[in-house]
Amino acid sequence: MMWDLCTVKMYDPMSSLFFENQHLAISYDADHQYLTLIWRGFIPSNQFRSLACEIIKAVERTKVTKILSDNTEWKIISPNDYSWAANHWFPKAEESGVRQLATVLSSDYFNRHAERTVESMADVEKLVIKQFQSIGEAATWLISNASKKVSITQ
Repeated sequence: MMWDLCTVKMYDPMSSLFFENQHLAISYDADHQYLTLIWRGFIPSNQFRSLACEIIKAVERTKVTKILSDNTEWKIISPNDYSWAANHWFPKAEESGVRQLATVLSSDYFNRHAERTVESMADVEKLVIKQFQSIGEAATWLISNASKKVSITQ
């Protein structure tokens, strides 16, 4: 990662903030057991991929199965990243335990189209991806669809 291009805040165990730079903030909701991602601006391809790896690190550290991705301020996903995200990041997120991804669509028309394209291409079987118009709707879906533990009686 090119650290000189951005200011980075690393995880503070006393805070819900896991990671932050000019393009992405990752926070952890301990009460509801999910990560919140807040994307901002135009993100060059090399930074996008590096930030995507930070999300996987946060998933693995917190053991969450749910992510809320607020894409409202994200300007555009590079076409070079469509295939990479669909074929690499989404399967890695699923392998790391993510089962629900609630995305709040970008306010940018072209990015909304890109989001829908990438999510429809995602090579996953157990990860459910759902799109929303607001953070409240996305959070409600994640909370109300909390994974239920199955008890096996003998």
